[in-house]
Amino acid sequence: MDDDADLLKVMSEVITTLGYGTILASNGQEAVLQFEKHVPNLVFMDAKMPILDGYDAFFRIRNKFPNANIIMMTGFADHARWKEVKSACAIYLLEKPWSTEFLSELIRRHVSTKISC
Repeated sequence: MDDDADLLKVMSEVITTLGYGTILASNGQEAVLQFEKHVPNLVFMDAKMPILDGYDAFFRIRNKFPNANIIMMTGFADHARWKEVKSACAIYLLEKPWSTEFLSELIRRHVSTKISC
């Protein structure tokens, strides 16, 4: 879930290459709606998105789905906000840019992670 269409395309290709399906959203509000509709196993959520930022979308999802696996992504880390979402059980902060190999490893490691918050 990111507002950068090129990044969404790359991420989607990596995820489908690993054999998983993708659900895309380009803003935080759409991300929340897509999550509620599909309840995916793993979410990559960009921190800075239009309409509703990724941090607020994270908390909306977390309130309804306390065991959601959410990895936050950012190009410029706001460490104060990261501490908030980390304490609410975000499972990782993925700082951009990243390699497709690293993204693949994160997916393999966390797609079936069971968290309890």
